[in-house]
Amino acid sequence: MNFLVCFFLLFKFSLSELSIDNSVTVSPEPEIVANCSDESKKEIETGMTAVQLSIFSTMFGAFKVEPCKMFEDIVNNTNCTTVGPRIPNVIKMCRHAVFTHGEFEECADKLSESENECYSSYLNDKIESGKDYCKNYFGKENCVRQTIIDLCSEDDWKLFKEEKLRDVTGTDCDFSDL
Repeated sequence: MNFLVCFFLLFKFSLSELSIDNSVTVSPEPEIVANCSDESKKEIETGMTAVQLSIFSTMFGAFKVEPCKMFEDIVNNTNCTTVGPRIPNVIKMCRHAVFTHGEFEECADKLSESENECYSSYLNDKIESGKDYCKNYFGKENCVRQTIIDLCSEDDWKLFKEEKLRDVTGTDCDFSDL
């Protein structure tokens, strides 16, 4: 699942930046939680590292769901306030990885093996907001729907659609006809 590696790299916080003389300097990590004990902060940071390693391991076919479940439990069971998008993004990434390596795994494998142009484009292209946002949410003219139905099944499409629409907010899109 190479696309999960991309997610890992996208959500990995930036540790370095170029300085004027082109040397690499390490920046301090941004605060990700507030209003909690040092012990809780350490627990969250350790959990996040375990998740990142688990997601990274997908390129070697060794994804484990336990770190994702553990991380979400840790976040939900502390009184910490999340700061910035990192923790919510890691939870979304985990949820997607668990879905892809769980109930959707057989279909995900078929999609990856097919090298289907529509699906590849969907994974790699950024969804542009604007007048065609809804029409292209699931690939160009929502082509992913038919791709999943053709390679897998209508039920797999429904699972995929439900998973992807979990995080869609603030749009006037009507996906009920898909």
